[in-house]
Amino acid sequence: FEYTQKRWYGIVIFFFQAEAGIRAYDVTGVQTCALRSPGLTDTIRQFDWSTTPLGPKDAWSSALRTTYDIMMSTRFPVCATWGPEMTLLYNDSYIPFLGNRHPAALGQPINEVWHDIWDDIRPLIETAMSGESVGLEDLKLIMTRKGYPEETYWTFSYSPLREGDRVMGILDIALETTDRVTSAREQARTEAALREAVAQRTLLADELQHRVKNILAMVGGVARQTFRPPATLSSATAEFEARLHALGRAQDLLTQVSWTETDVETVVRNGLANVVPERVRMGGPKVALPAKPALALSLALHELMTNAMKYGALSTEAGHVSLGWTADPAGTLRFSWSEFGGPPVVPPTHKGFGSRLITSALATEFRGSTDLDYPPDGVRFTLTAPYPVTS
Repeated sequence: FEYTQKRWYGIVIFFFQAEAGIRAYDVTGVQTCALRSPGLTDTIRQFDWSTTPLGPKDAWSSALRTTYDIMMSTRFPVCATWGPEMTLLYNDSYIPFLGNRHPAALGQPINEVWHDIWDDIRPLIETAMSGESVGLEDLKLIMTRKGYPEETYWTFSYSPLREGDRVMGILDIALETTDRVTSAREQARTEAALREAVAQRTLLADELQHRVKNILAMVGGVARQTFRPPATLSSATAEFEARLHALGRAQDLLTQVSWTETDVETVVRNGLANVVPERVRMGGPKVALPAKPALALSLALHELMTNAMKYGALSTEAGHVSLGWTADPAGTLRFSWSEFGGPPVVPPTHKGFGSRLITSALATEFRGSTDLDYPPDGVRFTLTAPYPVTS
């Protein structure tokens, strides 16, 4: 016969018996293989086939000899088996697939040559030996061809080789696609990472926009309440700046924890950082706080501390403040502020912004209730809210 044509997975390859200008066209983007010039290496040319079950070449059947000549005349990687022992034959271009197995693989049973992947390819070879062609694309095979296990991928076709009506072996036309598969996998990972980065950037931009709006709304509210009559410009400006500084410290605290959550003790220590430690007594379990309740508590603590330093327990050397919080199993958070040792307390004649911030803002953000009292021996403030605290 003049030629054999094989077509699979979009690849068309012609094997001519004696043709010097053969070309193998790869239209699937598979790994480039070294297509060697037709002809035999010394190892294959000088190999003594008489030492194998196939016997000397001059005694081969015409079918086996034709198969051998076609294989050796093509630049494309091809191997074949022949006979009941499945004796392996291959051409020059197939040698790189074997790695360290060449040249010992010549004339050996294919199950011994490819013993490490035999369980994977045996069902396919058995199908071809039954007279049916079989092909697979990007089959994963773990093989040890260079002294160590490596993950490889193959696109190949097994076709039956006949002598008359009998199937005598198989023809294996193979392409290693390891480079393409690994490159595609890496590209997929890169694209996934890029999509994740874009999504994260969008999320961060949205979150930043949300935070900026909240901060501006809070600053605007503080400004409107601080500069309301009858406050003078100078006193209102000082109060506004102090409140902005308190807000800034709270922002710094939340930035350190990536605006996720902090805890009550950290907020308290941050809010009372300017107070001499001996003047403050505090205690309570670790209670997590989301960002918005933490901001509200920070501003409320600033107001309580400012009033205590101006008029209350922290305005005298003997006074002190006691803070405590509990979170019971029933799901209730209780926070308290109590002043001791200060001058006699005189209840305010009107409710200013500071008082509203301490009571209303905290109650709203904590979804709870507040109580601010002015007994003569010191200001008392309590917050009761559901626990755990949610934003």
